[in-house]
Amino acid sequence: DANSASEIIMHTSVVNKITVIENFTGALEGCGIGALIGLGLGGFNYFNLSETEKEDPLARGVIVLSTLGGGLWGLAIGALIGHKDTYVFESLPDTTKMK
Repeated sequence: DANSASEIIMHTSVVNKITVIENFTGALEGCGIGALIGLGLGGFNYFNLSETEKEDPLARGVIVLSTLGGGLWGLAIGALIGHKDTYVFESLPDTTKMK
């Protein structure tokens, strides 16, 4: 049990799969994905500005702020969802019952 120090012993024929959820890895993945989405949205907004609007130093800040905002949202969502690794075990036929 991941939440305590207790152990559970089961026969391997009972276990079909094991899923391991890592919240820290999910947070890092979410941060990266969110930052990329924010960068894309900020870049899209920046390139749709007129030439005079692009000269404003705050216009470039749109890209930075959207990248940071996307990264923070992705960090939070990724930490909640987590990164999942699933290990599926193949069941073998029971040879003791065969004739």
